[in-house]
Amino acid sequence: MTQPKASLARRREILLARSTLLRRQLVEQAVVLSPVFSTADRLQEAYWWIRAHPEALAAGALALMVWRPRKAWSLGWRAWSMWKLYQRWHATGLSLRRFL
Repeated sequence: MTQPKASLARRREILLARSTLLRRQLVEQAVVLSPVFSTADRLQEAYWWIRAHPEALAAGALALMVWRPRKAWSLGWRAWSMWKLYQRWHATGLSLRRFL
């Protein structure tokens, strides 16, 4: 093998070894984030389940209105107020992304 080819082959081996080491380190360090990712996955699954079964959400709201009407009105009023606040905020052209 010629000198340049041998040099490139050696450099490639070094880079592959370094890449393998970095992958192992990434896997070891990503273990810390596992609970965060599993929680995010569960939230996403719950979101998609609610989107597929809106009747369950309606049944829960109806049950709340029957057993705790005062609490239902309180939560409804709070949700309505937050929605109106969001609409006003959005109408001004401001975005939460600027502040996050």
